[in-house]
Amino acid sequence: MDELADPMDDPIRMTSSVRTNASGQADIRSDLRNNGSMMNFHARCRAFRDALFERQGMVAMWVAVSTPTVALAVGLGVDATEWIIANQQLQRAADAGANAGSVQFNISSGALQARQAANAAADVAEANGVVGASTRTWSGTSTTGTLVNNNITVIVGSPMGTADIASVAVAVQRSVAPTFSAVYSNTAKIVKASATADATAGTPGTTYQPPCVFTLGTASTTPIGLSMSGSGALTLTNCAIRINSGMQLAGGAVATVGTAYLTGAVTQPTTAALRATTTLANLGTVWADPYASNTTLSAAFAKLTQGTSFSAVALVGSGSTTISPGVYPSISTGNSATLTLQPGLYVVKGTVNLAGNSKVTGNNVSIINGSTFSIGNSATVTLTAPTSATATGGSVPAVVVATNVTATATTSAMMVFSGSVAPTLNGVVYAPKSNINIGAGVATGASGCFEIIANYVTISGAASMANGGCAAMGASIIGPTSTAAVAGGSKLLM
Repeated sequence: MDELADPMDDPIRMTSSVRTNASGQADIRSDLRNNGSMMNFHARCRAFRDALFERQGMVAMWVAVSTPTVALAVGLGVDATEWIIANQQLQRAADAGANAGSVQFNISSGALQARQAANAAADVAEANGVVGASTRTWSGTSTTGTLVNNNITVIVGSPMGTADIASVAVAVQRSVAPTFSAVYSNTAKIVKASATADATAGTPGTTYQPPCVFTLGTASTTPIGLSMSGSGALTLTNCAIRINSGMQLAGGAVATVGTAYLTGAVTQPTTAALRATTTLANLGTVWADPYASNTTLSAAFAKLTQGTSFSAVALVGSGSTTISPGVYPSISTGNSATLTLQPGLYVVKGTVNLAGNSKVTGNNVSIINGSTFSIGNSATVTLTAPTSATATGGSVPAVVVATNVTATATTSAMMVFSGSVAPTLNGVVYAPKSNINIGAGVATGASGCFEIIANYVTISGAASMANGGCAAMGASIIGPTSTAAVAGGSKLLM
């Protein structure tokens, strides 16, 4: 059989047939025109095929040339992403290390302060993935220096903030090997990050101590609220002094207290000393009288205007007497007399004078008097105020003696402890308009609760006071309570 010919291989093929027209003549022009159109069609088909084959070759060549470039771009993109992630991780490590170092600087003290801060910063950086070394090098002083730990460098130096105390700068780095781009370069990328934090100063707090001595006189009326002179010695246990004006020490006077709260200043020569754990002077704060609106105490003072329940008590000699609560013109003891007060409220319109080796005792008693109150000449006095639970008959919880509440404020001695006496008064001694004078050889408040509230206090002898149980007895709170200490912290700067 003959093979079929491809018309594309022979686009020009003349027909052998001859057409005739109506007059019988052959129509050769028509066949020539038809065959010419076929020739043009086949030529266009061949041209299209050749162009198609040529374009496919160009695409293949373009792919071959561009593939390495595209691969490089993809590889660099992947590696760049790794570098970005590494930088973010390092930045977190640097931030954490700087903060930790500055906090540690606040916690530490002494010769190792800066070094301990630097080590804390390096420890935290290592904990966050930065590779350190088995040994670290340190060079510096107690407040500044540089620590080098392989990929970690810590510099402790001067603060960047004016109110801060030190700065801790941490620089970290990591070597990141190329992944896809290693085909073109094996050089590792060193990724770095740094941070600086300041150690901020804290604010010291004050631990509240209830006062053993509280003077109400202000700078305008009583410029000096507490005065100590001679060989006066004041020793306070578990309590403070609160002065609404200033304090003056003279001679060889020594005051040993926990906290000294003063509205004004402390005046003292080199021979005297205020030995306070905390001295807060020139505060400018005037504290209010905690008993000014105490209704129970006001009702007790009102009884000074009532008629007497009993006659004056005047004990002289070695006899013993027990008295009951009520209103008395005066009470005095001497010459080894013994006086016992039953529980309750004692209102004495005149003087109270306990002296002459007498012995006076009373438990759960409150004594209210409208004149002077004195203990001296070797009298032995032990009086305890009632508590909130044991107060009866109008007695005032925690108040053992209250005097001169309605008089004009004075610095004259209206309550005096003098001579070789050692009274034990458990409770509040309240003399808001008077001067309480503690003379030679007096020891008050040996245990339990002792709290003086007066217009003015002078001390020329030895006095020891404690205030461990006044709150439990029901005493009113004086002044503000504790202030919490604000620890030094960290401030991330950059």
